[in-house]
Amino acid sequence: MSEKLSLKEILLACWNNGPADEIYNQRYKCEVTHEQAEYIENDGLGCSRLDDVDTSADGYDPEEMETIKIAVEDYIDNNFKEDFFSCFNISDFKNNEEYSKDFIEVWIHNSLIDVCDLFKTFTIYSDEYEDIYLEVEYLEYRFLSELNPDWDKDKYLVEIIDLDEFVSNSLNFN
Repeated sequence: MSEKLSLKEILLACWNNGPADEIYNQRYKCEVTHEQAEYIENDGLGCSRLDDVDTSADGYDPEEMETIKIAVEDYIDNNFKEDFFSCFNISDFKNNEEYSKDFIEVWIHNSLIDVCDLFKTFTIYSDEYEDIYLEVEYLEYRFLSELNPDWDKDKYLVEIIDLDEFVSNSLNFN
């Protein structure tokens, strides 16, 4: 007989045991023009300028490149919980059906890729000539047992949930 495993437990593990925080806390460097950096910095869009640039200096060229640091959380904070869980397609499961550990792990892995792909569509800068999109690294996949050491069985009876209810009632995220 297979052990029962609720999608609620799996989603809570993805939220509480690393993957959500690893996406949320990513930071990266990006090359932009001085003009783009100025816009991103002054509009409160979340960047740290890594180069000292004197805009009043002789020879200042707004089209020269500089390096900025972007914090992913500054762009995904507003609806992070909803966006994160919207990428977990629970319709891949039927209630109380048996699924292999491998199937569940691949489902989690693909869901996390979808989360990162979603966030890569977020714009950090846009004008009539160029859009700069958020960069989000894909996570190294985690085995079920890494999310919860007790999840070491080969098969599980999966109990599905109402995802909307889960997101609105189960997690507190500020």
